[in-house]
Amino acid sequence: MHQFVAHASVYESDLIWTHSEIKVCFAESSQASLTLYGGMNHKLNGLPDPENIRTSPLPFREWIKTVIQKNFRAESTGIYFSGWEDCQIENGKINSDAVVFTIPAKYMSFPGLSSIGQGSRLLEKKSHNHLDLPSYIIFSIENGRTQKEQEYIFIHEFGHLSGLRHETVRSAEAAQDPFCGRLPQAKLSTLTSEPLGYSRTLMAKKYDPISIMNLCPYFISRKTKEDVFYFSKTELTAFQKLGLQTFELTHDSEENQFFWEPKLSSQDIRLLSCLYARNPMHGHTDCQKI
Repeated sequence: MHQFVAHASVYESDLIWTHSEIKVCFAESSQASLTLYGGMNHKLNGLPDPENIRTSPLPFREWIKTVIQKNFRAESTGIYFSGWEDCQIENGKINSDAVVFTIPAKYMSFPGLSSIGQGSRLLEKKSHNHLDLPSYIIFSIENGRTQKEQEYIFIHEFGHLSGLRHETVRSAEAAQDPFCGRLPQAKLSTLTSEPLGYSRTLMAKKYDPISIMNLCPYFISRKTKEDVFYFSKTELTAFQKLGLQTFELTHDSEENQFFWEPKLSSQDIRLLSCLYARNPMHGHTDCQKI
């Protein structure tokens, strides 16, 4: 019987949701001003103009819903997402926790964009006012993506919405990650230079190379259009030094190959469960011990 080594993602403890059921709705451009996204300086930050947001096509909505409900389940992650209808406005406010926008890819240089967790908590803390603004996710629509690439983007952005950060902010570990080692140095430097401290950044015990929040496998698969990775003995040893056991990487396949698929890793699930299912004080530092 194998015992899984515990390692997981990076999270913003101040932005963990105070409840586990997150109500999501699909919005149009006119509703952007009622969300956290509406109050941002889009041109200054290189973000897409809310005017270019489009109503999400029905098949795209169903696809997102199916993928997210499969991965984020109350019995496993604690946090889960409901709603999935058009956004409704009551008393001048959107009556959902988070809003999903879509936008044509020509208006956005990245495939997805999300606020981290319950972002209004950070604004409320800074302004000392109660700001009941929904968090947001924006997905760009591009015909050239494979199914796996698009589903990775869905799960990854909802990981951010759950309060998780990119795994590669742990730059020392990312430098030893064989996945990240296959990227051009300039690209890896971009991924590892993301600032910490949006609110109160905490890190669980170990780096997780196969976390949904690790961008390196996604970028490699996107470039090569391959979803099977073959590793040398040196690379497998590097994974082991990071705390990832070989059987976690390869499962029932050949011992030197990994089948990449978009899903939460077992360690992502452990961390989310700690933050939402097993932890009455959401975002408590005990989750660093996972």
